[in-house]
Amino acid sequence: MKRLLPLLFLLLLTACTPEPTYTIEENTMTVEIQGYYQTCIEEPNIYTYNQGEWEWVNDYLPHEVEYIVDGEYQINLCDVVVCQEFTDPLQIELVEYIETEDLTYETVPLTDTLKVEITYYTNKKCTNQKIHEIIETI
Repeated sequence: MKRLLPLLFLLLLTACTPEPTYTIEENTMTVEIQGYYQTCIEEPNIYTYNQGEWEWVNDYLPHEVEYIVDGEYQINLCDVVVCQEFTDPLQIELVEYIETEDLTYETVPLTDTLKVEITYYTNKKCTNQKIHEIIETI
């Protein structure tokens, strides 16, 4: 029985974790998540539905480099991976980054049917992984 208690506790904890909820306004999806994420490596994946297939959208900007997005200078620094609690809603820009020159990008708003996959964890050590999938037509 003692061996089953940790497993039972984990099952109850997982069952009690509410599903993420979301809203969409002006090309930004705001997702309320109760849980944790790994910094620097856990990015939502966005796909568009095209001719019966889900196609990955380039919504990724390289880490630890300087670049220009829509005419504005930006830097994306991230070098330490830790398990972090979601304290604010997750903001996901529903745009695709198109590289126009070396490290210069323009954003193109996404339309049509999108699938957003969000990886998160239900525990403080980021060992109990869940993937939440949202399919929405914009």
